[in-house]
Amino acid sequence: MTDYTKQAQMLAEQYARNFYGPTYSLDDDANFSIDEAARLIMQARIDKQHALRRITAQEQSQEELAQAREDVSLLPDREAEKIQREWIKDAEASARSHAEARNRNSTPRSTQDIDPSIREGVISWIKRQKMRGGLGGPKTLKN
Repeated sequence: MTDYTKQAQMLAEQYARNFYGPTYSLDDDANFSIDEAARLIMQARIDKQHALRRITAQEQSQEELAQAREDVSLLPDREAEKIQREWIKDAEASARSHAEARNRNSTPRSTQDIDPSIREGVISWIKRQKMRGGLGGPKTLKN
């Protein structure tokens, strides 16, 4: 039988010359020391810690980006803000008129700030319903 150990060692060395790492023997006598192994293990641990920190930083930045996107999606649009401002102005006007009526010692009416045509339309509808027998009938009409 032919011993291919020397040929394999020569090919391994030729292949290893293309890389910048230490070469290792395929013979029975290895020249790999415990100190070198400890140094490689320590360097691998340091590299692993750096990789884990880099991954954690990337995940954190992705979470921050997702949170920012969610915050932006929850912002009300301009049209909704415009409608809310109008409601606030209407509520302030209603509160002012109510407070002025209370300050004059008069009981404020719920129909105080309603357009008179709407108010009259509602009153005439109620009268028609009562005349037809609805809403308590004609006996509940006041002159």
